[in-house]
Amino acid sequence: MASEDLYSSDDEVGLFGALFTPTYTLVTFPVFDSDSSTLDISPQPVISPPPESKLADATSSERAGSTDRLEPTETTRSAPAPAPAAETELRDGRVVEKATGRLLLTPATHAECTLKLWANSASSTDFDDTGSIFWPSCRPLCQFIAVNREFFRGRSVLEMGCGLAAPSALLCKLKLPRMMVASDHMPHLVEYALRNIRENVRPAAASPLMEAALLEWSSPELFRCAPIPPPPTSSTSTSTSTSRSAAETTASATATATAPPAESPTGVPLDSRFDVVIASDVIYSSDAAACFFRSASHLLVDGGLLVMSHRSRWHVVDRALQHSYNEFNFRLIPAAESELLGIAYPSIPHEHNLWVMRKQALGTSHPAVPLPLPYMQLDQSPIIAHSTSRR
Repeated sequence: MASEDLYSSDDEVGLFGALFTPTYTLVTFPVFDSDSSTLDISPQPVISPPPESKLADATSSERAGSTDRLEPTETTRSAPAPAPAAETELRDGRVVEKATGRLLLTPATHAECTLKLWANSASSTDFDDTGSIFWPSCRPLCQFIAVNREFFRGRSVLEMGCGLAAPSALLCKLKLPRMMVASDHMPHLVEYALRNIRENVRPAAASPLMEAALLEWSSPELFRCAPIPPPPTSSTSTSTSTSRSAAETTASATATATAPPAESPTGVPLDSRFDVVIASDVIYSSDAAACFFRSASHLLVDGGLLVMSHRSRWHVVDRALQHSYNEFNFRLIPAAESELLGIAYPSIPHEHNLWVMRKQALGTSHPAVPLPLPYMQLDQSPIIAHSTSRR
């Protein structure tokens, strides 16, 4: 697609927008390793231990910046060897090996959990286009969705910092939520998010309510589940509006204020609050952590759930994430409650984190439970605010 098709309606492009021309191509994104027949699952997060050769330089490798992007066809862990002719049984709606409890990955599972997505073949941070490529924590979140289908069934779901919206596309392909909204703060990514969702939902008539919308984490109270408004087509509407009398303008504003919440063209209520918020690889700075949790708290119903995958890169950011998690009254779902809810966590690489947390109702409190961040330094140094980079 030509650059003018992506950016003609964006006033923030400036010089970089004129020089940077992204190339979007349709790629295959497998949620599971293609040669895997089973997957380790547990009622609490299962983190694969790092290889001994990488323990010494784990911190330095995590500071490598943008070198951790994920190619769509790459695998992130070694495939476990399946037991020959293993007996299987149904547990919580999942087909698992009876002896090991591992999830059985059939050819049908691989097929329905393989996505076709429009992605950028070359990323540049000059135009904040990092959301148009695959990042490592996207796959653990997608695996969580595939493993926990009943958890999402019939719920309203919002993806924050969606980028390519692979998790949203998977949820809609599996026809799990009753309503799915993907959100980002970049207009061209919002357009591609909805395109990617629709690419994987066939036929569209049988799909849940779907929408993609702009969301600025700094002002979640302004969020509306609506597509990007088109630019004015002519000066006619401007001249007409300016010719209105003051009385007509006041009457119109009063009618708008008293009208019930409208719906988007796809039927999604504009003022929606959500049962579940999902996000993957979206926290890259200390101030972004606070904005993220504030927005998630504002957009979730009381008792709503936040499913978040995060890759630890910088200690100061991890500590800010921990602080904001407590400040906005979220609580990790313990293993005992996970079993009651039927939640199972897939095995993920050691440098990743996958959490399910609940938004506590206003006025309630809970003990501060540290997030299990593998590289977090529990020291007393101040939390330094970095420049915000919100997707």
